[in-house]
Amino acid sequence: MCTKNRCNAHEMHTECTRLKGSITIQNKPAPLQSWFSFIINGRSGRCTEDCKFCAQSAHHCTGIEEYAFLDKHQIVTECNHNEKQGVHRFAIVTAGRRLNGDEFEKALDTYRTLSCENHVGL
Repeated sequence: MCTKNRCNAHEMHTECTRLKGSITIQNKPAPLQSWFSFIINGRSGRCTEDCKFCAQSAHHCTGIEEYAFLDKHQIVTECNHNEKQGVHRFAIVTAGRRLNGDEFEKALDTYRTLSCENHVGL
């Protein structure tokens, strides 16, 4: 590094080259990683919330398909299919604030099955 008040051309060039090299090393981008996630709508419609943007609210007539919590076999089949397609994470989403007791037990049973049969993050 140049420590004098005045640097000669060679010292300046050497210092600039050193700094340029360190900037290049520091700005080298990290390897890109992609994680693919998939969500399945485990229960659709009849949500008690009144979100203006949401088609699943019971307060709006949107014409969406409404259904209770999906059958475990249907969810597991969908997870298997997506895992074969390269999906890394799989989740069940549902309309509404919470699942009732029976639906909650179905969801737990389904997640237990998924965690035993699949190699995706849940």
